[in-house]
Amino acid sequence: MAIQFDPNILDSEYQVPKYQIISQIITENIRSGNLKPGEQLPPEPELIDMFNVSRITVRAAISDLVKKEIVVRKQGLGTFVREMQPTYRFTELEGFTKSCEMAGYSSHSDILFFSMAPSPDDLYEFLKVKQGEAVLTLLRLRYVNDIPCMYEYSYFSPKYLAVESASKEELESSLYQLFKNKFHIDRIEGRRYTTASFPDEEERLHLELDANTPIVRLTDLQFDIHGMPLFASRISYDSKLFQWGMVFMTKL
Repeated sequence: MAIQFDPNILDSEYQVPKYQIISQIITENIRSGNLKPGEQLPPEPELIDMFNVSRITVRAAISDLVKKEIVVRKQGLGTFVREMQPTYRFTELEGFTKSCEMAGYSSHSDILFFSMAPSPDDLYEFLKVKQGEAVLTLLRLRYVNDIPCMYEYSYFSPKYLAVESASKEELESSLYQLFKNKFHIDRIEGRRYTTASFPDEEERLHLELDANTPIVRLTDLQFDIHGMPLFASRISYDSKLFQWGMVFMTKL
């Protein structure tokens, strides 16, 4: 797909090197979805003609993108948009929306279910309800750059049944932001449990996976500062689309 940009921007009097402007243009095309993950960039001669700059400038722009891990060079093949790998750090319970934003990707969600449903057998004690008691349940399919990558159930504490009145836009976005705006809760603590497995039929259908593609499953338990439950999320990820990292600290 052709790179979209305003040609006049390179002729402006910005006190910015042209290679940085070109780097930013390509980055914005990736963030907008015009250039897809895994897509090959135009070859060097085409970029030179497109931007009307020297070979040195184009190479500097590509080197800048490689350094920022936005694109990758493949010897003998060319330069490609880096595959999506929003990084999750197990030292922080960062939301999907924030993680994608930090990684430079667009995100959105489809609401597949939002109603009362029986609480899962392993979560009713956390939610402080009786076994099998109905709780407000939200099921979302979440996308990075229009690619389905996350299948998420969220179960809300009965104390926060008012989530039911949230708008479609609020439910499609960050639940952390929803709790901040609706309940004035600006600090959430939590626990995260991680397992790896293969997708079930429901996950394969929505994440468009085959039966042998491994997935990562997270269970997030979210508390207020008094240790009272807010909501629990059960999340399935397409493992090949995410990079997982841990930060360790050692006291000497």
